[in-house]
Amino acid sequence: MPEAYLYNSTDQKDITNGNVSLGGFNGYLIVNFLRHLNGTMDILSFANHSDLMMNAKRLAGGRYIDAGANFVTDQSMTEYTSFIGGTRYCIVVPSAERLPLEDYPKHLMHISVHLFLCFVILVNVMLKRIAYPRMSFTAILYASLKVSMMQGISCREFRNLRSSDKLLQVFIHLYNLLMTSLICSKFIRLFTLGVYEPEIDDVQTLVQSGLRIMIFDDEHIRIFNDIELPRNLSDRLLFVDRKEFEKHFFALNRSLAYIATSGHTMQLDYVQEQLSRPKLRIASSQLCTVYQNLRLPIRYDMSTTYFVDSFIRRVQEADLFDKWMKMTLLHARKIGLVTQAPYEPSEMLPLPLALFENLFVKFFMGLTLSFIVFVIECILSFWKKRRTARKYGKNHNDIA
Repeated sequence: MPEAYLYNSTDQKDITNGNVSLGGFNGYLIVNFLRHLNGTMDILSFANHSDLMMNAKRLAGGRYIDAGANFVTDQSMTEYTSFIGGTRYCIVVPSAERLPLEDYPKHLMHISVHLFLCFVILVNVMLKRIAYPRMSFTAILYASLKVSMMQGISCREFRNLRSSDKLLQVFIHLYNLLMTSLICSKFIRLFTLGVYEPEIDDVQTLVQSGLRIMIFDDEHIRIFNDIELPRNLSDRLLFVDRKEFEKHFFALNRSLAYIATSGHTMQLDYVQEQLSRPKLRIASSQLCTVYQNLRLPIRYDMSTTYFVDSFIRRVQEADLFDKWMKMTLLHARKIGLVTQAPYEPSEMLPLPLALFENLFVKFFMGLTLSFIVFVIECILSFWKKRRTARKYGKNHNDIA
């Protein structure tokens, strides 16, 4: 969306003396200033941006040009142009996508937590083996797992433990309570806020993403160098015209990164206003240039220069810039210069049963293993009883 544009309307007939009106943020600024002075204006167009940069220093069509309708950053105009605000170039990157629910359990506990739990069980087994040398290894392992799974023991059993084992039992239970609280809180946070891919916030993550960077002007080569990006990213620059750039940028194409100005990013925020989560975002300050002063070009010998500065200060104090920007976006949407992304409600998905599939599989495997062990024990018990019966039967026959 341009900073200023013309459209057919009689809304500003008192200023333009016709059915042509000046729109855009700068249009509102100039029109309101002329109404403040009770003045009028004639609108002249320029062929290209280079003519616009020089419009405050020369004649056009035999007439003096009092003010330009587009911002400039020309430092040579500092003494006689009004400062409006700042702008900078930033790289706009896709927002991190939300991971599927099936990947959530992987982020629930770090591998170090599992290793520490195994270490606690091992220490418990070693201490019990030393403290109770006559106790079978199976019984020791079962007791250690029982404590690690927060299974309590009776008071009588606790009193019969050795002092070292009592201390170990107490501290393991405290550790288990702490871990249970942490896991529950993290479990709630994961399913409330979601888990997302790593964000692109610096040069390294931008390189790893493999995104191509779209540029719509040769001047952005200098901007690209000012951000001090590595030279290997220069091969990823994609040069297009402004129309093609805005087509992909405002269509929220997530397969590209973009170098955009503050004006583009403000319009981007408006386009994504109805989305539950923005699809594109501004990267960190590491991927942005320094701020540049935006000035409204004014003829250096214009008698009303002082009044322009005074008017702009009063506008800034009244916070009218934000109001005019919102009015600009609403009007641009009305005439078809800006289109908002369709309304996207927040995702409130129920937890599918498939998310707990692994737990049910492990539970079924445990039941199957228990049944197999039970069958084996029955077979061994039957074989031992039969062998004992044969042995006693043979001895009885020998005595007879």
